[in-house]
Amino acid sequence: MARNEAALGAATAIADRSVEALAYVGLSRVSLRAGDYQRVCSLAERARDLVAGAPGNEQVMPLHLHAAGMRLLGNYDRARSLYLQNLELSLRLDDTFMIAMELHNLGHVEVHRGNVEAARAYFRDCSALREGSAIPYDLAMEHLNRAVIAWCEGERKVALEELTQAEKSLAQAEIVLDPDDRFEVDWLKARLTE
Repeated sequence: MARNEAALGAATAIADRSVEALAYVGLSRVSLRAGDYQRVCSLAERARDLVAGAPGNEQVMPLHLHAAGMRLLGNYDRARSLYLQNLELSLRLDDTFMIAMELHNLGHVEVHRGNVEAARAYFRDCSALREGSAIPYDLAMEHLNRAVIAWCEGERKVALEELTQAEKSLAQAEIVLDPDDRFEVDWLKARLTE
């Protein structure tokens, strides 16, 4: 937090909007980890204002964090809109990493909006981009996505097996999930224990 605040002060002093936006992004991420989702949104919006009209790569993270904050506040319609904007931007930038991330996020948002077919399509497209990945986080999220769809289809046993595998993969790699993915794991676990 202190480093981001210092960066913000320095960027403001030299009137560098891009660096100032980066500092707001950093503060927004700190707020995300702290569970202050209103602050996530307000800081991300400030960053978005600063980079409006800037090259697209400077707009990606402020937009992503704004979407994540809205999602964790339960405003799934607004989160969907923001994730779609970022997906479109990431496609223009040919940023495969962010494309996969936003497809993953859109899938979970659509589950909460009750649109399982759309979720399935987003997860399918995300899986195609992650195919062959050996990155533990990717592998764990693939299990999570399959678990969510299985639960939506009433396949409780499959959902539990996939979720267990996701958590095992995360534990083996000593990965601490970001709050948005942690929310999805906890949300599904709660439904599987009802």
